[in-house]
Order: sequence, then structure tokens, then C-alpha cells
Amino acid sequence: MMKKTESVTMDDLLEIASKSDEVGDKYKTHPYSLMAHLFGVVGEEVVKAFGDKGKEVVERAVRRFGEERGKKVARLVKSSRGELTLNNFFIYGDLKSDALSYVPELDEEGFHIKISSCPFKDGWVSTGTGEYGKLYCEHIDKATLRGYNPSLILNVPRLMLKGDDICELIYKNK
Repeated sequence: MMKKTESVTMDDLLEIASKSDEVGDKYKTHPYSLMAHLFGVVGEEVVKAFGDKGKEVVERAVRRFGEERGKKVARLVKSSRGELTLNNFFIYGDLKSDALSYVPELDEEGFHIKISSCPFKDGWVSTGTGEYGKLYCEHIDKATLRGYNPSLILNVPRLMLKGDDICELIYKNK
């Protein structure tokens, strides 16, 4: 005999499990897209409430967050008796690289990462908060690298949220 709990029956739970398996991830949002959406909403509210001062606060918070992430990676590398090289930055970095679609290239300018698909960008674009996502993208990668090792350089000549077809990051030693 099935016990009913607040209008949900055991049959309901079985149907949920069965249908969830059937549907899979089709309607699920990537966790990075959800966090991007949250950032975009918070950024939008802060800028609306405080104008240019709010924009500065959001940018400062992104830089702080990036630097803290970079310092955490640096501590991890040092605890493994490694040097704060660009190689170790990528080996010990905290962002799962399978979340992005990118092509790595190496030339006289440095090590290029050309990102063609990004769940962060998707989260901002799908929720209309790309303008605030730009505040994140313009600062996060440089701040993270600076927190890890200020003697490494990152140039970001292209960003999808600025209308470019890709995000391009060029890493090099000073």
C-alpha cells in the first residue's frame, strides 16, 4: 500500500526517477552558466543602485576574487615543491578546462587560448546580463594570473561579450 505524503505518492517518485532518466540533462543548466547568471544579476543590481561607484565595486570584487584564486593555486604549487611557472598554473589551476571549447596555439607572441564556447558567456547572454558579465571577463583572468605570479603576463585582445567571435587569451613570461 502506498503512503501519501503531502500529495506526493511513491508512484510519483518512481515516475520522477523514470522521466528524469529519460529527459537526462536536456533541460539542465551548466553550473557555470548558473553562477554567471547570479553574477550578472548581482552586478546589474549593484550598478543600478550605485551607478559608476557600483561598477567600480563590482570590478574591484572580481579582481580580488581572481587574485585570491591565483594565490590559492600558487600555494598549491609551492606545497608540491613546484615553481610558479606558466606550466604549473595550468596544471594546478582551479577551473575545469572541459567546461570551455578552446584551441591552444603557440607562437612568438606567447601561448594563446582561443575560446569559442563558454558556459559563463552562455549564462550571461541567455539572461540578458552580458553587460555585467563583461565586467567579470575584463578582469578575472588577468587578476587570477597576477595573484598566482605577478611576473607572468596575460593579454586579452578579444572577448565574445565585446562582440568578438572568440575570447583570446595570450599568456607569456615577462
